[in-house]
Amino acid sequence: MKTILAILPAALLVSGCGSAPPTPHPLAAASASAPARPVASSAATPASPCSTAAATPNRSPDTITRVEVRGQVRMPLEKICALLKTRAGSEIDESVVAGDIRALWGSGYIDDVYVSSEVSPGGRTVSFLIRERPKVRTVSVQGVSAVEPRLVRDGFFKEGDVFDPAVLREVIANVRQSYVARGYRSVDVQFDVQASADNQVDVKVDVKEGPKALIKSIRLQGVSKGKESELLALIETGQGQFNTVGTLYRPDSFERDLLMMSAYYYDRGMLGVQVSPQQATLSEDRTSLALLVEISEGPVYKLAKASCTGDLAGTEAKCLELLGARRGDVFKRSEIMKGMDRIREYQTQSQRGAQLEPQTELDPKKQTVSLKIVIVK
Repeated sequence: MKTILAILPAALLVSGCGSAPPTPHPLAAASASAPARPVASSAATPASPCSTAAATPNRSPDTITRVEVRGQVRMPLEKICALLKTRAGSEIDESVVAGDIRALWGSGYIDDVYVSSEVSPGGRTVSFLIRERPKVRTVSVQGVSAVEPRLVRDGFFKEGDVFDPAVLREVIANVRQSYVARGYRSVDVQFDVQASADNQVDVKVDVKEGPKALIKSIRLQGVSKGKESELLALIETGQGQFNTVGTLYRPDSFERDLLMMSAYYYDRGMLGVQVSPQQATLSEDRTSLALLVEISEGPVYKLAKASCTGDLAGTEAKCLELLGARRGDVFKRSEIMKGMDRIREYQTQSQRGAQLEPQTELDPKKQTVSLKIVIVK
């Protein structure tokens, strides 16, 4: 009697990176008349045993006497067998079989898995019928001129590699990103995969680079208490190589610039400032970019009171003297940090706790902030 253990493709049993959804019942018996979806060429491929066990009288019908693999051509049999936890001599276990299916698919070599179980007078045989992923026969790349063609071509498969669609999509994304980093924000990368003989494929990649886009303008919106010239000076330009008018746009570097703008305002008492992510608008002819940063400055906060507590080396008055901030002062982050450094140095010299935990409490109505310095042993 032959039982269908799993007829779903392995790709449906595993998804995501490093995780799997609930697995369909792999040992559910199919109707005797239900046709099993074949795995390519597996029926014509002789079975290769992974493990066998001698048949013994009165053995449970769930005890496995043979585990075999069909459809294996290129992937070494020993590598396949090493992935399988289903072993001859043990009882069949649906969770173990499901794990074997996930392991085979996760190897990167297997495109599909079909598992069956057959009980005969000699014992139970579990067969893993696999369809291997094709090999790459040829790779061709066309349309590349703005960058060194080799840099694009070398990122793709080599002849003889196992073809993995997920890897191809990742490579395509990397190629696009490489072009965008060079200013070609309209780049379009298309690919075509054609099957050929002997389970091989030909991969064709077509790159349409499009025009190069440079920064046309950088505008800060909402600046009134701060100085626009000082804020623009915080933008890192790589000595004029990027993120300035007439050069390339580097969004990764601009993220750091936004943090610097926030720190600029914190140092001027505007603790509620909001610096929005930069917006990059591509012109209709796709040759230039307009950058916009929206800033909501908020009110200027002043210090309502300051206190020191915890493992003080001296008096609280000494701690506040070292802090240097006084009631009514504009709350300046950089000055507070310098004062905390002085307290930390004093505490260290006195061999007392030098870990400082500042706690702030804002009063939006009064536009004040209370500061407590907690010194921990």
